Amino acid sequence: MAKTEKRIEKEEKEMNKHYLITVSGLVGAGKTTVAKYLAKKLGAALFSTDEVRQQLIPKQKYLVFGKTRKKSYTRQEKNVVYNAISLATKHLLSYTDVVIDGTFDLNRYFLEARKIANRKKARFEIIECHVDIDVAKKRIDRRFKKKKDASKANWHIYKLVKKKYQGVKLPHLKLDTGQNWRKELNKWIKKL
Repeated sequence: MAKTEKRIEKEEKEMNKHYLITVSGLVGAGKTTVAKYLAKKLGAALFSTDEVRQQLIPKQKYLVFGKTRKKSYTRQEKNVVYNAISLATKHLLSYTDVVIDGTFDLNRYFLEARKIANRKKARFEIIECHVDIDVAKKRIDRRFKKKKDASKANWHIYKLVKKKYQGVKLPHLKLDTGQNWRKELNKWIKKL
């Protein structure tokens, strides 16, 4: 057996068999639905930036359903949320797969997640959810009618986030959630 093959075998044995999967995209793209589905299929721990934000940021800081606010939550507040999720992920990744549901509007959040996965010798994957703008708008409107969603982002916030959203620069699965995404995602899961 060649030295390269032995080295690869050794690295594979050392590789943690767990995954860190980020599910990203704009408001209304279907991130939370995909992340919940994926976590259930894999038996993974699930972190939602919306839910973590609700726990960490005082209520007066977030949007109230139906009311427009000129700013989404601040960059400092976003950093607090992503740092809290990173800390929890560092501890959980040794024991289970982890799925993170969040916009990941800046690429540095992906790079931090990848760094955590590398340190834990876990496999790192990215899914970017996207959907036609009309479908996103309908989903956001429906969310506001129900008033039970962890995300408080309205159409105004969608437009603000879209301006800043950098997209995914690393290799990833681009998932159209307006189509038969479960079929495509199940094929992707089988390849893991």
